[in-house]
Amino acid sequence: MTARTFVGHQRGLPLATSEDINLAIDKGAVSQSETVKAEGSNADVLALADQIITAQQGEITEMQALLQG
Repeated sequence: MTARTFVGHQRGLPLATSEDINLAIDKGAVSQSETVKAEGSNADVLALADQIITAQQGEITEMQALLQG
């Protein structure tokens, strides 16, 4: 990802890049999946939560590396 898209500046909102927004979404998916694991009991749902956590953590690591340059 080389181009950074800035969102919000035309509406008087703080600038946020699409990368920042994607990072927040990925972190939200991990957080929700961790809640499911803590409170859930269905084996299939718990397995899916594990898969989501693994996938999203990989994307978070990659996105953070891109943002750091």
